[in-house]
Amino acid sequence: MILLEVGIVDGQGEGDVDLRERYQGLCDGVLYAAETAEDMYRLGGIDNLLVPRLRETVERLRPLVDSADSRRDLAEDAARLIRLGHDYLELRRSLFGDMTWLGPEPPWRIFGKGPTALAVRARKTVIARDLPAYLLARATADADGRESWSFTILDRPAWANEPGRTWTVSLFGEPDSGERTLHAPPDIEERRTEYQELLYGFHALGITVRPGMLFQLDR
Repeated sequence: MILLEVGIVDGQGEGDVDLRERYQGLCDGVLYAAETAEDMYRLGGIDNLLVPRLRETVERLRPLVDSADSRRDLAEDAARLIRLGHDYLELRRSLFGDMTWLGPEPPWRIFGKGPTALAVRARKTVIARDLPAYLLARATADADGRESWSFTILDRPAWANEPGRTWTVSLFGEPDSGERTLHAPPDIEERRTEYQELLYGFHALGITVRPGMLFQLDR
């Protein structure tokens, strides 16, 4: 393993302890950059879900330095952290603009991929402050291809203490099958506007879904 080699970074004798410290410092640097972005672009109730998600992602990446087997692994791990910090800043800037700047209807915004995938759609709150925001986040995945996602609606997203309403929905079928089957609780399927946003969120993530049985029977 690369951490057992000496001088792997620049040939000047840094050992595995220094290598770990520098990588952990990069993780801390990403968190510091995130904090400055959070202070500059405040997102009300969206932050109650988005801020913890960023920190969970950083903590998932912290141990990667201990399993790096080559210089390429180290470079890719560091690049992943740097992209994470940059993408988080850009996401917050875009969502802040979606909520506060007059313009076209905002699209779904994507952050992360795989186990940390997240989609957010903020609405203009300049004139109508009661337009909801939507968040779709991957929660768990099983070996048989079933994935659980949390779908949250923030009725007053501009409020920092807005708790939101959350449903757990499931996708069935292999990710590379081309189309996944969506199972959602009946009460969210019956809310056609919200259910449509749920479908839009998955499409924004590049996931083609087949609507649930209740929706199909009631069309």
